[in-house]
Amino acid sequence: MIVLEAALLTCLVVIGGLCAISDFRQGIIPNKMIFGGFAISSVIHILLLIFEMAPYYPTWLYNMVIADLLAFIMFYIKLWAAGDAKLFMMCYFCLPPRLFDQGVLTYSITPYIFIFLPALIWIVFDSLVRWIKKEPRKAQPFHWKKWGLNCLVIMAEVTALYSLLLCFAEPFLSEHSMFVTFLMMAYAFFCGSVSFMKKWYVLVIHILIFAVTCILGKWSITIPDWKNLAIIIGVLLLQRVAGMYNYQLIKTNTIKKGMIPAAETVLQFNLSRVKSLPTDASEELTAKISEEEEEAIRRWESSAKGQDEIWIVRKVPFAFLIVLGFVLWTAIRLVGVR
Repeated sequence: MIVLEAALLTCLVVIGGLCAISDFRQGIIPNKMIFGGFAISSVIHILLLIFEMAPYYPTWLYNMVIADLLAFIMFYIKLWAAGDAKLFMMCYFCLPPRLFDQGVLTYSITPYIFIFLPALIWIVFDSLVRWIKKEPRKAQPFHWKKWGLNCLVIMAEVTALYSLLLCFAEPFLSEHSMFVTFLMMAYAFFCGSVSFMKKWYVLVIHILIFAVTCILGKWSITIPDWKNLAIIIGVLLLQRVAGMYNYQLIKTNTIKKGMIPAAETVLQFNLSRVKSLPTDASEELTAKISEEEEEAIRRWESSAKGQDEIWIVRKVPFAFLIVLGFVLWTAIRLVGVR
């Protein structure tokens, strides 16, 4: 069994590492590598089941289903590319079931902590290095009133969800507090990322849910203590530091397939008559340029309205961070199991 579990982890490290290298070099995660990882680990899982490891699989399975659903949601809201989501699913599939304590839901969200915490550290450190080097920084206006109103809307919607869970699943909240905390954070991010959640009628529905739960006595308005307020303020300040260099100024002739032009750059393209220039100004993953658009941008540089420098959206190497997160979490779990 130990040999088979070691083989699973080897598959995670080797296939995941190759995917991370491909993402660094070419900006893509090949499907054949992902499918290869699933195929190899499927054979190993079958052998583990033959060796009477079935009792460990239910907890592994429902944690994986929840984790994979979250990965799909992040792909849906365009936080992750399809390749990143598939890589996460493959890495999770390579986890040995004996690493999971029975009946615990926390393992569905723990890998995300080990992925996004290093990601945040990397972004902050990279931003500070760029700031020390005095690299060009794109001006990003910050509207306090709009930001504050958006925070109030998100808080109202998250509170409504929590009060609903408190009304119908109070034992679940007390037994899986860490999972619920992560769920609230994920829902807050979802509410802030999806434009539909900002519609007035969606907010009204959430307020009505909150009002009903208050009437039923399942929720009361409380003021957070100073420690929670300090954490919130610290997170917001850290977010501002991390966002200082969301954009990167590059030479136009160094543009490559898979890069995402800034909205400002795409608007400049719209003033040109050069054909096949990018038109997607969303700055989301769908705006990655194709090989044809790469060539068009190079032609645009030498046109009448072209420029020798353009702004692009800075890329975060999530493939590497996903693999690193799983390796770190697995190493800690192995030490804990021993």
